[in-house]
Amino acid sequence: MPKKEEILKKKQAEFDLQILQSFADRNRFANEHGEHLVHFIDYLRLSPYLNETDEEKNGFAYLFNLTDQLYRAKNNLKQSGIYVDQPLRDWEIDTSRLNVGDVFPNYKSLCEHLGQEAKKGNQRKLQQEMFQRYFDFEKVEGSQQIVIMDVYPEPTEKTNFRNTKFINQIKVLIMWLLCEEYHNGKGENGIITYNTSNSNLMNKLNLVNFYFWGKGNSSGKHSSLNYFLKTYPQLFSYDSSISDSDSFLWNSRVFFNITMDRIKDAIKSALKSLQLDDIISYEPGYMAIVKSDNRYTKIPVTEEEKAILKEIRKDIALAMGYKNSRHACLYNPDEFNRQFSHEIMERFGWECVYFNIKISVTAKNLFREINSYTALSIDHSAAYMSVDELSDIHDTYEKNMIDAINECAFSYFKKAENENAEHQAAAIRDNNEEVFGEFTEQEIIEMLELTNKGKSIKYNEKFVERMRVLAKTMIPIESGHEIEIVMNSAPYVDIIE
Repeated sequence: MPKKEEILKKKQAEFDLQILQSFADRNRFANEHGEHLVHFIDYLRLSPYLNETDEEKNGFAYLFNLTDQLYRAKNNLKQSGIYVDQPLRDWEIDTSRLNVGDVFPNYKSLCEHLGQEAKKGNQRKLQQEMFQRYFDFEKVEGSQQIVIMDVYPEPTEKTNFRNTKFINQIKVLIMWLLCEEYHNGKGENGIITYNTSNSNLMNKLNLVNFYFWGKGNSSGKHSSLNYFLKTYPQLFSYDSSISDSDSFLWNSRVFFNITMDRIKDAIKSALKSLQLDDIISYEPGYMAIVKSDNRYTKIPVTEEEKAILKEIRKDIALAMGYKNSRHACLYNPDEFNRQFSHEIMERFGWECVYFNIKISVTAKNLFREINSYTALSIDHSAAYMSVDELSDIHDTYEKNMIDAINECAFSYFKKAENENAEHQAAAIRDNNEEVFGEFTEQEIIEMLELTNKGKSIKYNEKFVERMRVLAKTMIPIESGHEIEIVMNSAPYVDIIE
């Protein structure tokens, strides 16, 4: 006689198959006849139990007829080639087999890898915009090769909507910085050319305070992390133990990565928007620093060298036991950076390499009204902003960025909660009480071998609250001054080796 566990697994598999088949049939019918018809059939099945009035029935019939006419009209336009339906549903692109650093010989091979049909003409442009919601890629200059630059943990919203909360503020701050360069006599022939890195630009625009980077000397003393661990009981009073420094270190790394990603993405969107508005010229690229005769020189990195850098990052990450450099930097950044620095020195003779942003703008464009390139109502140039206006711009940015990071932290937690073994077990029991109703969650976990139980440990309620505290403390300029006052007046306690 089969074991009890085997019977339960078989029944659960049969039950899952039936559910999946029903969803597949429903989706197939919707694709062939329209989603509105699926809802109409659902309505007909439920109507005997709804106790509707004649007015409600007539209203539903009217809405169905209207929707059906719109559906037929759109299909007619599609057949005539006039209407193009841009696919933007979150489930249409599977990036599970896509890694940062992957190189594809051409666009068609990338589409084949993703299980997508390679489009042409205007449809290809729409397809590429959809891809960019899931990952960042660049075409290698002088060839058809495509390099995957980043794979996002969750799809971004359509176009730049993800950054609408801060894009106007960052555009103004960028123009304000360029005005400062102009007033300091940096312009030649009426044109300002400004080269910077993402980190330097974040500092210049005060997008984070100086404790975000971990203020302190080379040994790490007086760093922001030490500050937080010293003041742990006050800042993190909801935690049950003060000794959970490893967990906090993990949370701080996640915070740093999320914040850097959000801000770099927002800067990129702001620069692209200013360029589309014909205000600036924006050119991204990589620069390497070489040392010769005790002098340091910056040199541009070629497209071929960029591809090799991706290969180096991938090899180091795999050797360390991680999927990609993003994961390696999240779990063990010091070791990854040490190996990366060694490899680029051995391979190219470079001291370091960084992402460079080159911005060019004419004096005429520099002094255009702010409302001509943003959604703000300010009718004068960034050069003439008052202290109060600049402060308001910055306060709005800080509030919206903190909210965005908090939302991101909560989404991490909810995603992990849904993947948690106890959550899965409870859902299985609720959905199939006849089979699992008498068992505890732990028994269901053991029977079905739900082994990803630990996911909720990293992204739990404490994680969400810690991220909130970190965002409130590490981004606003004022909080940086408050930290400095506390640290300068408090005796130093060395907690981290």
